[in-house]
Amino acid sequence: MKKLKGFGVAIFLCGLGLLPVRGRAQAWYQLTSPEGGFSVAVPGEPVSEQASWTLEMKNRAGVKQASYWVHYREVLDGIGETPASVFDMEELQLQHDFKLPEMTRRAFAYRGHPACEFDFTRRLSPGAWSRIVRRIVMVNQRVYAVQFEKLVLDFQSPGIPAALKAKNFPDEEKFFNSLAFSAPSSGESSF
Repeated sequence: MKKLKGFGVAIFLCGLGLLPVRGRAQAWYQLTSPEGGFSVAVPGEPVSEQASWTLEMKNRAGVKQASYWVHYREVLDGIGETPASVFDMEELQLQHDFKLPEMTRRAFAYRGHPACEFDFTRRLSPGAWSRIVRRIVMVNQRVYAVQFEKLVLDFQSPGIPAALKAKNFPDEEKFFNSLAFSAPSSGESSF
């Protein structure tokens, strides 16, 4: 069990395709943050680096191929944040940060809590593509942002590579479906 004191951000970076051992499945680790009030499974064991937990595994060419992260914050008092206002602000922020031509948005309930999912693909450079799925969940007085990003190198496709057109990658689903919430505690975060 790894421990991190008093930080409100947990970031997980992971790559797929790291010289796998034949016949062995990739190990997933359950990370728990009592202070953050959440737990989630990630592929690979994270390492602590100041304000984040990071795991970076690369393919044979040294390229990161996927990332996973969770961030949480308290609902802002005094401005009347509602699920709709939080989701609208998140969409505006994503549009601003990534300059997206199109993005899908889906509202739903996650384990009884209001949630919204944003899904988009973007070109990073010629031949490099990224698909990002970000879920925002409001749990009591806390807002969680949970993100999966899949990176693909494809120098042959003129448009979005077929590998990114597929939805619901197995690792993506396992990561999102493992997210659980509990009442936040004060003090130490334990992963």
